[in-house]
Amino acid sequence: MSATSPPNYPDVLGTLTGGPRCNINVVQLALAVRPRVVRAGKPFEVVLLVQNASDVDVDLTASLRLPERDARKQKDQFVSRHPRLVVGLRPAEAGYVTLPVACAATAAVYDAYKIGIAVQVKPLAKPQRIRQPQGGGPLGTLNEAAQAEFEELRKLYFTAEKRFGPGDVLETTFGVLPGRLGRIVDTHPGWVSLWTMAEYTDEAAMFSLYAPLIAEHVLPKLRPQYTVEPLREATLTNFEQAGYALKPVEALLIAKMLARVLQLADPVDDLTDYRAGHVYNVLQTINRYNEAPDARVELPYWCAGLLRAIADNRAVLQQPVRVISRALYHDLIRDAVPLAVEIIQKDAGQDISTPAEAHTYADSIIRFLQAGDGLDFERVYVPLVLGGLSVNEQVITKDDRLDKIILELETALDERSDEQTDAAAAAFELARKLIDYHSQQFRYGV
Repeated sequence: MSATSPPNYPDVLGTLTGGPRCNINVVQLALAVRPRVVRAGKPFEVVLLVQNASDVDVDLTASLRLPERDARKQKDQFVSRHPRLVVGLRPAEAGYVTLPVACAATAAVYDAYKIGIAVQVKPLAKPQRIRQPQGGGPLGTLNEAAQAEFEELRKLYFTAEKRFGPGDVLETTFGVLPGRLGRIVDTHPGWVSLWTMAEYTDEAAMFSLYAPLIAEHVLPKLRPQYTVEPLREATLTNFEQAGYALKPVEALLIAKMLARVLQLADPVDDLTDYRAGHVYNVLQTINRYNEAPDARVELPYWCAGLLRAIADNRAVLQQPVRVISRALYHDLIRDAVPLAVEIIQKDAGQDISTPAEAHTYADSIIRFLQAGDGLDFERVYVPLVLGGLSVNEQVITKDDRLDKIILELETALDERSDEQTDAAAAAFELARKLIDYHSQQFRYGV
């Protein structure tokens, strides 16, 4: 992907209104009445279209401003039991507020009543604009449910006029036709979310916006002392749910392989790793982008997923390892498999697969994890467990006994002897070869 300009996220509001928008602080708004012409004695609702144009959470308070009198100077002809709603907007989120209004059966017929909504906007952090004041980028494809919702909203007449005077009050007009006494429906205010960062797929724009936050808040937390244990727990859970219960040492080594991927995002101790492609070094990518914003940006899958998570909820930055080890576990597997294959091939001195085959193999492992069935010795050991064995000495935690880990894996392999079918024979042979290789490396300090 390439990152060449500031982000300008899809313009949901403009797509629905055809143009009208009012900018109040970092929020864009438009107002409509549904239906626009009301029968006396019937309820209607005021619809406030809202679009967060910033990258932070925003609290929005919407309060009705009803006509005080009707055309015959009668009071209390328009009332609402729920005239106020507070909405917590996520970064870049778009949606709409509905506030119910009851029109009395005695309300005078008139075609130009004015009704408004007072708006208060409070960003919850220092915001950065991610939509331009005049609009945003194209919306893209919507699913069927969203398309139906959009079609209904497009039928409304939206305006973006502010009432003259203090405060931020959007105002529009509606009409009243003759009606008759009917049952008053006690409707409630509501918030309908139309679009969030979960629907956004422009990684280049997200990278340009959140790369500094990744460097400051995420990369320092990707050391093995912070990552191995959460990844070990996640590995035990994921593989057990997939029908292949791991032995403790197997889970630990898979966790070490995954932790190695994260460690290479900011390789402090080993600035280069000849067996790891540059895509794993996220800090290097960030620095390169800072020097040349037009350069192509390539990221590991886990980092691309984390960008989307941060865009949807900035609180992710407080616990990135928790999010990676849980919500992004499969993305991390997808990154780890090709790297593990490359490392094993170097240590074993034999070819296992091409890079393209390794990526396809990673996809198959993820499918089995998701399906909860189909994993076997070969797919678990080659390359994840054996990859973890090969990086065992590079991914060190406080209580590690490297010699003990090798012995425990040797025992685990013996205990799995009943899985040594003809199909798995080559994987067992490779496992024994690598255990012997690393035992000698450790013993003689080679």
